[in-house]
Amino acid sequence: MKLSALTNSIELFRSLNPEMQAQMMLTFLLIASKDPRPIAMSDIGERLAIAQSSVSRNVQALSGTNRHGTRGYGLVHTWVNPDNRRQKMVELTPHGRRIVELLKSIGD
Repeated sequence: MKLSALTNSIELFRSLNPEMQAQMMLTFLLIASKDPRPIAMSDIGERLAIAQSSVSRNVQALSGTNRHGTRGYGLVHTWVNPDNRRQKMVELTPHGRRIVELLKSIGD
């Protein structure tokens, strides 16, 4: 990947929020890498080596409503795994998939 493509990818995330942290970008990219399959929030923490509280905060901001009860980015959707009610799953929304397509087009 060229540095210009990497810069443009970061700028795409910054168009959503100019102060978006790298950890949140990585959280989104990990979720996107599993699409169309969902990923467990616990797996996100393990793979990114971040605390579960950080995973929760990032996923919540990426979803429809952030932790302050205000509008989130609407990029992911969470739900409780019906087979293991202690496990929360995360998947991309249609809006999240559109962002992924934009990111992929930057590298072309």
